[in-house]
Amino acid sequence: MKHITTILALLLLVIGGMSCNPDKSYPPYDPTMGTAGNPLSVYQARFIQDSTLAWVKCWIVGVYEADSIYPRDRYAAPFYSSTNMLVADDTTRLYRNLSMCLDVQLPSGMRAALSPKENPSVLHREVWLRGKLMPYNSMSGMKELMSYSFTPPPADPFFEEFMTTQTSFNKFYKEATVGETNWYFDNTSATTQGYGAQIRGASGVDPSVEAWLVSPAINCTGHDSAFIAFDHAINYATPANYRTVATCWISKDFSENLGTVAFATWEQLTIPNVPTSPSFTFISSGSIRVPAAYVGQPNVRVAFKYECTNNNDKATWEVKNLTVR
Repeated sequence: MKHITTILALLLLVIGGMSCNPDKSYPPYDPTMGTAGNPLSVYQARFIQDSTLAWVKCWIVGVYEADSIYPRDRYAAPFYSSTNMLVADDTTRLYRNLSMCLDVQLPSGMRAALSPKENPSVLHREVWLRGKLMPYNSMSGMKELMSYSFTPPPADPFFEEFMTTQTSFNKFYKEATVGETNWYFDNTSATTQGYGAQIRGASGVDPSVEAWLVSPAINCTGHDSAFIAFDHAINYATPANYRTVATCWISKDFSENLGTVAFATWEQLTIPNVPTSPSFTFISSGSIRVPAAYVGQPNVRVAFKYECTNNNDKATWEVKNLTVR
């Protein structure tokens, strides 16, 4: 049913034509659109509102305000809401109305960078957004924003697991190598994405904890370089210990059939961005270059290793949105 809805919307986009956008012309939609290298326009995205995950190239033009604020769509300061932003295909007055805009829901971790209220300098700035196209605030929108860039983004990932559904999480291998505490899936968030993969060593349960979360096989053949990224949050415990508690590893010889991570060869990777204070707010790991020995290999595994030996200082680590590009 979803595909039928998309096809009908795209027919309207092609037949309804470019006259709906007063001074711009767009090529007919084709399946290659919506990628990092070939993003959709706002005009095109407004016709595809069935949760399709896509890149959109646009300009930040304003904010859609709460019920008590009038007018609801504001295109100049002061702004009162930081939970969304309006984007359009241009910043001229002609495009500053809801019939030309997409309303984008802003996750808490991206508001400081993207919200015109929190960061006034982004107003009228060009941006590339990657999220799910679906109605928001009773209009054409984008929710579950996953990536943004103020410059043309790199190529789309060739491996992607969000870990925000039980199905995605179940694709990962979990092993508690010290103690009984292990990774689990947490979907108790008020958002549809949930928290993702989570682990915490509870004080008094396991004096020491070591647990691994290992990705499915990642086929890196045909690539001469690759970069890993994920989102994570760390709470509780002492921030000075976070780089010891939360580490990332890579292997090219692990198999679930081995029965344990101990029989594989692992190399530790440096995580560029680790939280500096306890929080449940997700941040990006930053881009992690895959070492040359693993590029071109068919069975690359990325692992998240949680380790804690202090019974009174145990952190919670949450991970989601693993990509390799």
